[in-house]
Amino acid sequence: MSVSIVFHLLAALAYAVLGLALWRPIARAQDVRPSSAIGRSCLLGAIALHGIGLVSAVIVPTGLHLGWALALSTAMWLGMIVFWIENFLLRLDSLLLLLLPAATLISLLAAIFPHGYLVPHANNDWLRIHLLIAMVAYGLITVAALHAMLMTVLDRHLHRPIEAEGEQGPIARAMVAMPPLLTLEQLLFRLIGIGFIILTLTVITGIIVSLRLGGHALPMDHKTVFTLLSWVTFGVLLAGRRIQGWRGRLALRWTLTGFAFLLLSYTGSRFVLEVILQRGTLG
Repeated sequence: MSVSIVFHLLAALAYAVLGLALWRPIARAQDVRPSSAIGRSCLLGAIALHGIGLVSAVIVPTGLHLGWALALSTAMWLGMIVFWIENFLLRLDSLLLLLLPAATLISLLAAIFPHGYLVPHANNDWLRIHLLIAMVAYGLITVAALHAMLMTVLDRHLHRPIEAEGEQGPIARAMVAMPPLLTLEQLLFRLIGIGFIILTLTVITGIIVSLRLGGHALPMDHKTVFTLLSWVTFGVLLAGRRIQGWRGRLALRWTLTGFAFLLLSYTGSRFVLEVILQRGTLG
């Protein structure tokens, strides 16, 4: 068993334990306390385990090794770092209700599907910069998408008839413990705004890499098309927010659509090639 698999499994276990610790008081109808210094330290430890697993898998002597599961794991890892830093500014522990299960699942996927391929031209500095920026954008937008999912559940909960207190399940009690929807919405657009800026840098550096390596600016392959669709979607969303005051369910739909395009730009296509068609994999 490789070092990467071991550390991804350890990270999955750590995320799962933290998730259970968060959900247990909710299941017992107890208040959810804000994260303590110990809780933040434990989360940082899980993120560190995750990072060690990624570094040992992606950075190899012959270059950079990537696959659909490793790319998704990298995005999730960067997203967890973003959340950990952001949580010092805005206490939104409720977002961990989705982040921790998602991080657990994705870490397990990276352990189960560790295969991938060597990235061509990995020694090119511009390509390395492009990949780093792209993964940061991917991580930010992944957190924004999970945040939008959480807001969707909260919005539906708020529009349902109020249940009797004794009949509320853990999901309903978790929704009651959430911050106000307006606070969540403000954070969502902060994440989207930063993510859009970094996604713009991804497009710009991608053009530079294409010009240097291929001689043309925008090769119309699936990665370019879906990345541009995602970039346009988030650009329209931010413009609609500023000009028309878009919010609520409309904003959530646009956020999830933009994330879906970004997911298809790399992870989805590599999943089809590596898992379904059994092509382009390395041991």
